[in-house]
Amino acid sequence: MKLDVTGEHNLWVKRPAVFIFNHQSKADVMILAKLVRRDMGGVAKKEVGQMPVIGQLFKFAGAVFVDRKNSANAIKAMEPLVDAIKKEGKSICIAPEGTRTLTPKLGPFKKGAFHLAMQAGVPIVPIVIHNSVDVAPKNDFVMRAATVKVDVLPPVDTSKWRVDTIDDHVADVRKLYLKALGQSGKDTAVIAHDMAGGKPVKARKTKVPAVKPVKKRASNRPSAEAAE
Repeated sequence: MKLDVTGEHNLWVKRPAVFIFNHQSKADVMILAKLVRRDMGGVAKKEVGQMPVIGQLFKFAGAVFVDRKNSANAIKAMEPLVDAIKKEGKSICIAPEGTRTLTPKLGPFKKGAFHLAMQAGVPIVPIVIHNSVDVAPKNDFVMRAATVKVDVLPPVDTSKWRVDTIDDHVADVRKLYLKALGQSGKDTAVIAHDMAGGKPVKARKTKVPAVKPVKKRASNRPSAEAAE
């Protein structure tokens, strides 16, 4: 698998951060590891933790396993991630869709990653994966050779976000994905699942404000190519 990355410098503008990505295939984990590379952790559904070998590898990597059927426990399970960001300086990688999609079409976004970024006081960095399904279609065991196009968008400042406007923030960030993927924006009334439980709610339709980027700071971090 080869990566064709646009905006790679956005990976290092601000660390730690919450890196979010659209989830198309099992190859996405390898793509995130290749891009973020260091000081990172992630979230996975509890079923992954029960898988032989893979589950142990995820545990060793510091993944937090969440029971998606139990919203109250999901909130509690996120607490170590806030500490990992604030105290250990780790960046967290989350797929806001919650699971792999059956098609390249972007799915609804859940709110967990957005709440996490607000609580930890860090920006969100959107990573747009265009075609990882070419490498590993869902339910296919054998991976294939392919070049995957990836866009790393500028960090999104969350410092002025509020819980009562979280639906708007989720919708705004999702629109960035729709634009990058060239998909229809007609479904901008995003179904945003609240981690606090309850039924899905439709985000309010609002004009998309200009996303305020985090000011770039000088960094001695190497590029992915240089690191090789």
